[in-house]
Amino acid sequence: GRVTALLATQGGHITIGDVAGDLRATTSGGHITTGNIGGDGILRTGGGQIQTGRIAGVATLQTGGGNILVAKTSSSVTADTTGGQIDFAETAGTIHAHTGGGSVHLDHVTGPTVVETSGGGIFLRRVDAPLRLSTGEGDIVVYLPRELAATIDAVVERSGGHSIVTDPLFPLR
Repeated sequence: GRVTALLATQGGHITIGDVAGDLRATTSGGHITTGNIGGDGILRTGGGQIQTGRIAGVATLQTGGGNILVAKTSSSVTADTTGGQIDFAETAGTIHAHTGGGSVHLDHVTGPTVVETSGGGIFLRRVDAPLRLSTGEGDIVVYLPRELAATIDAVVERSGGHSIVTDPLFPLR
């Protein structure tokens, strides 16, 4: 495919503003910081943090140990960190997230979203669209307003201390 910007370093930080098309940025250990990406984004670092604005296309975000922070996604995202946390401010699309020790935070879900993680927990704030969550090891925490009418289908596929817990003040039928 067409790459609008290709940036690589052996270990330094990469910082770039907005990119009108696709962006591929790789570093062996520094941080990657970008503005908005108008196309696909492939951002890889051996150990630094990844922080980006809006990603309009498909995104692949990988770090060997840092956090991944994304302002907005409109398409599918694969995010992988061996030790950091993954944060999405606004998302619409499929998210495949893997954290070796951190958690996944979604502040605002605006379109159909699927989140799968095999690492830490999943934490949600505002959900305005259909959502499917799956975690291999961590917790799923969902904050819901008391007056919200919702259908929640929650299943624990493994026994041995795993359970579904709700706030006792939350009205359930």
